[in-house]
Amino acid sequence: MTGRKREDAWQDSDDITLAQTVISHVKLGSTQLAAFEEAAEILGRTSAACGFRWNSEVRKGYETDIKDAKLNRSRAKQKPPTIKNEEVFVSVTKDSIRNNIPFEEVMTTIITLANEQLQTYQTLIEENKRLKNENSELRKQIDTNKSAEPLGQEDLHAFLKIMQRAKSLTKIEP
Repeated sequence: MTGRKREDAWQDSDDITLAQTVISHVKLGSTQLAAFEEAAEILGRTSAACGFRWNSEVRKGYETDIKDAKLNRSRAKQKPPTIKNEEVFVSVTKDSIRNNIPFEEVMTTIITLANEQLQTYQTLIEENKRLKNENSELRKQIDTNKSAEPLGQEDLHAFLKIMQRAKSLTKIEP
């Protein structure tokens, strides 16, 4: 079986997708298992295959990214809920009055939810920028490949010339 490549072999782009998915999940405080399931859907593989590939091959090249993601996640968890230069207006609904929910508890919940949403929004903005840059780079690569002469085109022309020459040399005249 030498020289033969598996049809389902992992491509570099598959490894990159797997790594980006896992690191994204780590940043958001999700599990690697959830990342493997998401990557499996994207790549058309099983989550077990994604987990095996991550642990056996891909993880080694992303140790620094993983540490950074874990560090950012732990820093985000340690920050107390804060609202900077913003006023919060809360109208206490009839339900909260009926249920005797203290105003401070309502405010704390709202502030916590707002900070979580802000963090998610900022993460999405960063990921969007990264994906736009990656998309731009891939488009440049596609444009470069389109402008280059297709592989083997020159060899094909040379071969056809040789065949035409051979054909003309083999013609026997009566």
